[in-house]
Amino acid sequence: ETDRGLQSPHLGKLTMGFSCVVFALFSFKTVTRNQNWKDNYTLFSTDVKVSHNSAKAQSSLGFDRMSKYRDTRDTNAAKIILDEAILHLEKTVAINPREISCYHYLGNAYYMKRNYLKASEYYSKYMDFQPNNYDVIKNLATAYREEGRAMAMKQKDLEQALDYLFRSLKLNQNDPRTVESIGIAYGA
Repeated sequence: ETDRGLQSPHLGKLTMGFSCVVFALFSFKTVTRNQNWKDNYTLFSTDVKVSHNSAKAQSSLGFDRMSKYRDTRDTNAAKIILDEAILHLEKTVAINPREISCYHYLGNAYYMKRNYLKASEYYSKYMDFQPNNYDVIKNLATAYREEGRAMAMKQKDLEQALDYLFRSLKLNQNDPRTVESIGIAYGA
């Protein structure tokens, strides 16, 4: 008989009322969240504002910005978008250093900015996790080559230029531009 007392009509109404309130709140949240689904940028930037210490939110926004950068023809707008991508990808690896795909994207982003040393730094960090990724090895060789080539062309620290060029050649022995750049450095 005591068990029947717990199943009073008031408890059923209270449970039903609570369920309706929860349902209404989630419905409201769903409707307001739908506005954030306008496009990936709106969705991911909202997520970053809400969860600024989320590696997933930061990386999603960084990857989105990299895609947008590739599609942007306006040079000034592209630079701003690329800087925004770098900001979010660097936050990602600061939060979670094991987000290795971000190292690859950061290497690519810095390469696009012609900051070859920073690009090679991130490619090297990627290779600490996956040393046999052919694309990253090739990208690292290219970053070393471009840094060495730039230094040789400017006749700036030719010994260091040759060091970068030989690092590049060691990673990609079939690159004629590296061999040409070594010749330029020796010529200088």
